Amino acid sequence: MKQQESLSRALSYAGCRDLPKPFNPSLGLFWIKAICLVKKKSGSEEYVISEQCASGIINHVCDCGTMSPIAAIVRIYPYMYLDEGILRSCSHANREFLCLTYPDKAGSILNADKDTLAIFKKQYAIDTQKNSVNGYQEFTERDAVQQAQDEIERKAQEQKRQEAVINGEVYNASQPEYQVMDVLDEGTVIIEEVQDISEPAPEKKRRGRRGK
Repeated sequence: MKQQESLSRALSYAGCRDLPKPFNPSLGLFWIKAICLVKKKSGSEEYVISEQCASGIINHVCDCGTMSPIAAIVRIYPYMYLDEGILRSCSHANREFLCLTYPDKAGSILNADKDTLAIFKKQYAIDTQKNSVNGYQEFTERDAVQQAQDEIERKAQEQKRQEAVINGEVYNASQPEYQVMDVLDEGTVIIEEVQDISEPAPEKKRRGRRGK
């Protein structure tokens, strides 16, 4: 009964109708928010709401069960995965911009090595997605997998385009292109869709003999 009650509270908190799919590490996806089944020190298994930061640390932000302390995570059910498009855009953020965004960590950012700086950029992407006006209440495994497949297709189309240019050929992609998001000086994240505006070659005028 305690487990079912805590599940109902967790689903309500997360805004989910049903429990999402369990986390599958083999997919290589990074989750941000999840409903987690945990084992309490009392021995019971209950549900909590958890969030993961860029460094991989998991914080339990809402315990939907009893007051007993959490002993271990049993299973993770993510309902928000990291949008790779936002991650790519935020990778353009420089040290100065990150210092303005996280002033309390300015010293660490300025002295960070390449790998540590990448973690700060990833955290900026996570915070951007969580605070996005477009809303990412649910960015599920299905969304993330579809995005990964679209990115593979995009890269394949780009490879074909580059090969066509090298060979002096004309290549028209059937799919619309998406310009990589950018981070403006003011910290605004933008996404722009680039439509194919190439015009067909003009038809040649037919020549015929005039009647006498």
